[in-house]
Amino acid sequence: MFWKKQQKNNEIIIDNNSSNQRDAFRYQSENSNSIEFKFMGKKVNLLDISAGGVSFQNADFSVNESDLVDLDLNFPGMKRVPVLSFEIKIISIDKKNICHSIFEKISIDEEEILHEYILKQQKKKLKEMKKLKTR
Repeated sequence: MFWKKQQKNNEIIIDNNSSNQRDAFRYQSENSNSIEFKFMGKKVNLLDISAGGVSFQNADFSVNESDLVDLDLNFPGMKRVPVLSFEIKIISIDKKNICHSIFEKISIDEEEILHEYILKQQKKKLKEMKKLKTR
């Protein structure tokens, strides 16, 4: 009998040099469907959202600033209340003056609602793209 020797590969590689701090699918909000929220007392429009965070236009904010925000993720067919309250922290501001932030202190339930919202938006976008291809 031949036995395969099991290989132990416990090494975890984390790339901290990535220029993209949020490596997850991002749903880009359309102008007509833009979500508005307050950050540090100023109204901002959501540019994109992922399971890891959001981006929005800079309004004199700084890196590492954080705030408790309310996001209304209203979407037909959502199973739960779509208004989420959690803390976001700005991790970078790019050359186009866009703030990239991450979610902090997010509960598992809030994370699931976020995933559901993003998945529904992905499905909607795919249906729209499919309709355009069949025309």
